[in-house]
Amino acid sequence: MAHRFFNLISKYKLDDLLVQISDISSRMFEQNTAVEDIPVTVSKGFLSKNGNVTLTAWGLLKISYHAIVTTHDFVTMSPTFDNIIEICYEFNDYDNQVSGEVYKDNSIDERLLFDMFGLTQEQFWFQKLHLIKEMFNRDVELLEVIPSQIKTNINLNEIIQKTTDFDMVLYRKLLLAVYASKRINGCISISDHFEKYDERLNRDNISKTIKSLSANYHDYRQSPLRHKYFYAKPIVQTTANMFIAVNQYLLALKITDGVFWTIRDYFMQQDRKASQKFTNEFGKYFERYVENLLNHFLDPKQFIRVPEGKKKNEGRADWIIHTQKYQIIVEQKSRLLSITLKDVHMDIQKLSEYLEEHKEGFIQLDKTTCAYSKPNKTIIKLLLHYELLHMAENILKEKVMPMLSGQLKTYDNYFFIYIGDFEHLLQILHEDENIFNLIIEEKIGLEKPTTGEGKEFNQIIPKFYNKRNEYINEHLNHYSNYLFKC
Repeated sequence: MAHRFFNLISKYKLDDLLVQISDISSRMFEQNTAVEDIPVTVSKGFLSKNGNVTLTAWGLLKISYHAIVTTHDFVTMSPTFDNIIEICYEFNDYDNQVSGEVYKDNSIDERLLFDMFGLTQEQFWFQKLHLIKEMFNRDVELLEVIPSQIKTNINLNEIIQKTTDFDMVLYRKLLLAVYASKRINGCISISDHFEKYDERLNRDNISKTIKSLSANYHDYRQSPLRHKYFYAKPIVQTTANMFIAVNQYLLALKITDGVFWTIRDYFMQQDRKASQKFTNEFGKYFERYVENLLNHFLDPKQFIRVPEGKKKNEGRADWIIHTQKYQIIVEQKSRLLSITLKDVHMDIQKLSEYLEEHKEGFIQLDKTTCAYSKPNKTIIKLLLHYELLHMAENILKEKVMPMLSGQLKTYDNYFFIYIGDFEHLLQILHEDENIFNLIIEEKIGLEKPTTGEGKEFNQIIPKFYNKRNEYINEHLNHYSNYLFKC
């Protein structure tokens, strides 16, 4: 028997339903409130009870998908805001039921891993909108600036031109123009406003970009990605050829990673060898990015690139940083999460593959520790990841370390660190090594099993240091430059 949620959404006209959801998510985005509790009165028979219905930006995304699958544009009834709240109430009940069924055959520990990792990767980004500028700046540096600094086997601009008909810089401007365009009744309104900044930001080019970011109802219904297809195509084309940006959060995400995924998809559509070629090249870009970062903050005598091992397949870490008190060994990982892992109901096989790669990273850190240890210094081992992993220390490391039992020579001071936190940490080391030491001491102390405090670097740094990450916000100021140019 179908859940009441589906019976409810089938009553309403699809495009009107999507417009209502678009308006709500846009308001939540503007107010930076990805979670809202709406007070309601629930009546059952002669009884009524006051309570709250929780609206979430990611929940509205899933409701949009289910609406596309369940109803259509030829229903006559249009939903009110109160109807949307009722839909959210029923969806929350349905989603809780589904979550309980998905992993019922897994152990409690496995269910906790899947729930927590998938939940944080699905939900936390919606609550960290300040990262949009940082992610944009990093993407421009990696895909526009660094390829011009090193020998590369791929012409990225040529690929963007081939797939979008625009060069990379113009395509990025067009993504910003779509993101900044006004909404009229939930639909994106194309105007001449942006031509005063660049004549190529005209109606035709903006319209073409909107269409490249959109899909029709049939596409969403057929996609195996289900609601995750909105990450690729955040704009819905209705039967009346209206273009509705159902979720403003995902449209914002497109300005940070739209260029990357256009390139990535180009190679994914080819054979595995071609896909691996881009993966390898992006790894090289990330290596140069970290090298530039180290050179920006540290004296050349403070760090070295670790030479490759003499034996074949003898994996080593990438960098060693020397401070007065610590020897910090760094292994870089540039692989991005599959979109199917950014969901509570994740692809378990892909999670296993992802954990296996990080397991290899810990082994490389261990081998480098044995080859380069300094007797008078505490060794810190950092697995530096480009992907924004939420709660990596509390979730991923707790899973990876038991997998390494008996395979390492050393088992202490292994830490995950996001590239944004690594930038911040080097800034602190450059400014005040005493504060840097306090942060590392706190980090080591929080490894005790009885500790209930947050273990992530982004939770520890604000305790001791109140400046923001100036490297990504000011030194790499691509976001402001692009806004000025477009």
